[in-house]
Amino acid sequence: MATNLKQKSITMISLMFFSVVFSMISIPVSTAAGINQTIQGNLNGQETWTGAHTLVDNVTVSSGAKLTIAPGTIITIPYGKHIDVKGGICIASAACGGTNGDENSRVKLSWTLPTDYTVRGSCLGSVDTACGSGMIIRNTINEADTGLNFVEFENAFGYEVIFNIGGSSQTRYGALVFDGPRTTANELLFTNTNSSNILLTNLANPTITNSDFTLGSGATNFGKTAAISAYGAGAGISDPVIITTSKFIGDPSGSCDNGISMLFFYNSYASISAANISENSFGVKFEETSGELLHSNISVNCGAVDTKGFKQTGLIKHDLTISNNNIAT
Repeated sequence: MATNLKQKSITMISLMFFSVVFSMISIPVSTAAGINQTIQGNLNGQETWTGAHTLVDNVTVSSGAKLTIAPGTIITIPYGKHIDVKGGICIASAACGGTNGDENSRVKLSWTLPTDYTVRGSCLGSVDTACGSGMIIRNTINEADTGLNFVEFENAFGYEVIFNIGGSSQTRYGALVFDGPRTTANELLFTNTNSSNILLTNLANPTITNSDFTLGSGATNFGKTAAISAYGAGAGISDPVIITTSKFIGDPSGSCDNGISMLFFYNSYASISAANISENSFGVKFEETSGELLHSNISVNCGAVDTKGFKQTGLIKHDLTISNNNIAT
């Protein structure tokens, strides 16, 4: 009996010794980033998409996570699906830790097209089968980990956002939605976009440069839409949405009776400079908006600039400066 107790004591002491030793050993945690792993659901941690990558459903880049997309990557996304960025997204940009792309290595986000348009999509305000396709970048992003450079959005119907406008709920759509973030977007290209190329809201104040825009085609159940639409964008008169050195080509056949503006801003702060706006009924429309429109070329069929009220903070009405533009109508 004594021998058995002694053996058990030695065994217990050995187990305790090895437990202490192992607890003192530092076992490294793998920090290797995933490659083309997420095709649906939440993307957590660090991941890179490169080459050809196909999604099967919506993808959410979680808060604290980072998605890096390498130059030249082609991402195929089912119609009606979206990418929701709450963490960081770095597309072909060295500024956020990736590799810079160029005109010959543009990243493409390409949505498939429905084969049966009789099926209703997921949106509340539109019955279109493909409604909901797009990307939304939230105000929770890590700004240092986020940037877009040389990116094409193809066949996006638009992500749906619901606004309270004039006391009523109204839906708006954008292939790329900035929901509050401050970030940079350079060399964007939009092809076959059904709604606005870019939709800005919730004080979003990105800097958008060297990009090409067209009107939303409105090919299904609503008419053409402005290339850029803003509702409550810009964080202040000194912290506006910045759009510079970009080109806007609209609908040359649009009339003065039912044509639309290339850019539309409502209750926003905006700075537009060195823009080229052409082949459209109207140029820029500002409603309850302040900021500036400078050094731009606007050649349209009807009205180049339309203003209706200024952005107001308390009793202060901020200015809207329109200066040094070349305008032809």
